[in-house]
Amino acid sequence: MTTDADTGVQTGTLNGGNSFDPDDDDHSNPQLTYKWEVVTDAYSWLELSGRTTTTATFTVPSAALAARYGLSIDFRLTVTDDEDVSASAEVTFNLNQTPTADISVSANLEDEDSTETGVDRYTVDAVIDGPGENGNADNEWDIREGALLVLDGSGSSDANGRVASYAWSRLYVTNTASTYGLPAESGSGPTHSTDDANTAETVETLDNLPADDSPDSPYYAYYTLTVTDNAQPASESQPAVVKLVIHDQPATPEVKLVASTDADGSLQESTFPSDTPRWIASPGTTITLDASGTTDADDPSGGPTTITNYAWTGAKQDSTTATTATLKVDDDAEDGTVLTVSVAATDSSGLTGTASIEFLVVDGNNRPRANTGSDDVTTPDGALGGDKDANNNPTGRITFRGIGFDEDQSASSLIYAWAELGSDGKPVDPDDAVLELEGASTDTVSFAVPEIGKDAADNKPVTLSFTVADQYGVAATDTVTVTIEATDANPVADAGPDVVVPAGDFVRLNGAGSADPDKGDSIAYYEWELTDISTSPSTTEVLKSVADKVRDDVEDFLEASLPATTDDDYPIGFLTGANTAYPYFDAPKVASGIAAIHLTFTLTVQDGRMSAANEDKDTVVITVDSGFYWPPITGPNFCTNVSLGGPRTYAFDSNGDGRADTCSLRTTRRATVARQNALYTLVALDSTIEVDGLDASENPAESHASFEDLVVGRDGVDADTSTDPDTPAVASVDGTCKSAPKNLGDSEADLAADACETGNVSDPPPPVDPAKAAEFFSGTITGPDYCTNLSLGGPRTYAFDSDGDGVGDVCSLPYTRREAVARQNALEMMDKHPQYASALASACAALGSTDFGDGEAALAKDECNPDVAQPALGGPLVPAPTS
Repeated sequence: MTTDADTGVQTGTLNGGNSFDPDDDDHSNPQLTYKWEVVTDAYSWLELSGRTTTTATFTVPSAALAARYGLSIDFRLTVTDDEDVSASAEVTFNLNQTPTADISVSANLEDEDSTETGVDRYTVDAVIDGPGENGNADNEWDIREGALLVLDGSGSSDANGRVASYAWSRLYVTNTASTYGLPAESGSGPTHSTDDANTAETVETLDNLPADDSPDSPYYAYYTLTVTDNAQPASESQPAVVKLVIHDQPATPEVKLVASTDADGSLQESTFPSDTPRWIASPGTTITLDASGTTDADDPSGGPTTITNYAWTGAKQDSTTATTATLKVDDDAEDGTVLTVSVAATDSSGLTGTASIEFLVVDGNNRPRANTGSDDVTTPDGALGGDKDANNNPTGRITFRGIGFDEDQSASSLIYAWAELGSDGKPVDPDDAVLELEGASTDTVSFAVPEIGKDAADNKPVTLSFTVADQYGVAATDTVTVTIEATDANPVADAGPDVVVPAGDFVRLNGAGSADPDKGDSIAYYEWELTDISTSPSTTEVLKSVADKVRDDVEDFLEASLPATTDDDYPIGFLTGANTAYPYFDAPKVASGIAAIHLTFTLTVQDGRMSAANEDKDTVVITVDSGFYWPPITGPNFCTNVSLGGPRTYAFDSNGDGRADTCSLRTTRRATVARQNALYTLVALDSTIEVDGLDASENPAESHASFEDLVVGRDGVDADTSTDPDTPAVASVDGTCKSAPKNLGDSEADLAADACETGNVSDPPPPVDPAKAAEFFSGTITGPDYCTNLSLGGPRTYAFDSDGDGVGDVCSLPYTRREAVARQNALEMMDKHPQYASALASACAALGSTDFGDGEAALAKDECNPDVAQPALGGPLVPAPTS
């Protein structure tokens, strides 16, 4: 299809050149004849040029003809060879329909109560009448002044394509000297609005008109819209036209009324919220009322020039156009009297606005005074800032204790208010506040110093006001400025809470609680280390076989041998993601015979500075529980407490079900009795053991402790300062009484007299008087060894006559239970004595063949068997590395 550049007439071309005769070897078709014809009846009138040639042409019908006869034309081509054989084919020619332009209009005024911003605040309908309403034409709109006006062409359409472009044009406006804030003269978008999208700060609306007697009210404007489709060639619509009639909407004057006086202190404004502003006035005060700040939106300048009349009530005015009036409070006016002054301002539209002020008469009211109690403050941000504590460390908080004073009432009856002020000097919206004030309605306010950044450019001054108001609302205000300086604070490590998990369970550590206090910063580096492994009970308190099994299980878990010294780190090959916030591992097995394994992990975090000097650490303990302890053996201390100061017993699984069910000695009964006797022998010989603090080779007497020292303790004595002031001449000893419990059933009177209270270790009771022995041992207690053997190596008990009949009837401790525990704990420490092995061998020999109920297999392995070299207990699992 072609278009004549001068006339715009379009010509359509039909081409049958691809027709051919199969009998013609070279397909030159010299014998074919052609016939073109119009098939569509509605277009039978359409003339074809060259209808008997391979190419026919026709004039494309106009849009009007297409709308009348149809949007498509079918053509038929018939070809005939020299033997009069024919074939036909048809083709459809589609006519492009002109697009249709359509304009809709919306106009909205601002909703003053809206919480939205920008154009979203404009939701109040400003259309007075639309098309066809109150005599309007089909394209006529009546609009209120001050509206956000939008002309919308997005409803334009194209029946066989789409709208590709829009062209807006302003044809006419009443006063060519003013555009009244109308949309621009031209535009190319789907919409055309008073609001220029390039001016995001404000919303542009139709201008307010002068008062309604202006010749510009109302005024008219016409806009057209032409749209073009996407056809080739493009087709342009007929212009759509819209008529806008903009009306003045007379506005009620906004009256602003203020009061003043020349008499200092005799007129005071109340700050209490009220529908009618209130002032406090003294008797005899002459007050000037001023309404010159009144505004009228009908005045383009925003001033009061359209105000035609001021009517005052309760005050004296000079004329009906005077913007001021005078009120004289009577000299003898009584306190509590309320005087009201009102003014009504009427504009040229006949609309009236009013305002009032109340005056409460109070004789000689004094204005309160306010003081923030502090000079301006400069502080680092966050936890590094704020007030200092007693040790001069920052608290991260600031407290201001304001001072309010009023000559007319007590400070406790005054009203206090703290507020953060914005750059305009007014209190900020809480959502925009920098500080979260606590106690803002008291005389004392406090707040946490916030993190504001890490660069000097982030420094922020914040001004607080402290207002003190009296009973009438008369107020005084003082301010203090807090300048918060940005500091690059150290990160804070958080390794998460301690947890208890079953053996073999999946464990994920959680360092996500770690944070960098600096605003906008985050943790840049995580490092997890295994820093301690311990067990409950300790491996020094279980059978050696159990300790060995624990060690094997831990090394299997670590996939490496335990470190040999405290200078070596624990291996962490078992830990996946050791440099992430969420590393994980499978918990180790827990050997039967212990309650749990405790794994202590240390998390180190650094911020973007990646400096060890600015890092932080935190630890978490993962307790791997074996389920070994079960009622009645409820925990690792159960058997220790049951022992009551005797040879310590330990939880034991007697039936092999994996749960402790009995308290057992750590070795045979024979070895237990022998050990106890050997220790008592050393005590009876006044033996001492070496304690920390002095080299025994230099001062053996003062670096050793006796049994009594071990029980009740002793103080150290400093050396002569002329030698070495850091080395004590006598080493101090913490006695076992210090840790012995009081709640073992002893009476208060007995506790007050035992060794732990008096510091004097009791001697054993003297032997029974031989003259009375026959009678004393004639009852249940049959001899002097009865109670000793019954003790079975525990705290030694002695025969006692409890009812005073001269016959021993009970085996009893000769001291309190507390002292028994302390003595036993001290006694166990005597196995460090170099002669302990000899004493034990002698004690074993002294027992001879006494049968304590031990099995032969057990006797073959206990300490009294000279062929047994190893100790019954295992050593510590491993000392914790110091690094």
